[in-house]
Amino acid sequence: MASLPWKRLGASLLLILSFIFAPFWLTIVLLVCFLYIFEYFAEGVALFFLADLAYAVPLDRFFGFSYALTAIAMLLFIVSLVIKPYLLR
Repeated sequence: MASLPWKRLGASLLLILSFIFAPFWLTIVLLVCFLYIFEYFAEGVALFFLADLAYAVPLDRFFGFSYALTAIAMLLFIVSLVIKPYLLR
């Protein structure tokens, strides 16, 4: 288990790089993968929040809500907490 912090750090760095260089849907797919791989990947939500702080603009289709990626990340995080015990049986 000593290598787990390095794997989490690598996953976080990969998410940061995907925010910069990849389309948003690939970043969301990476988050879903990391939420499944790691037990409690809350840093993914924090990274999505930082990405929203850097890149977000108010969208009319979300009634002027600027933090759409953060809301998606929070929803995926909560769903992963609920569903993961059933997937690991």
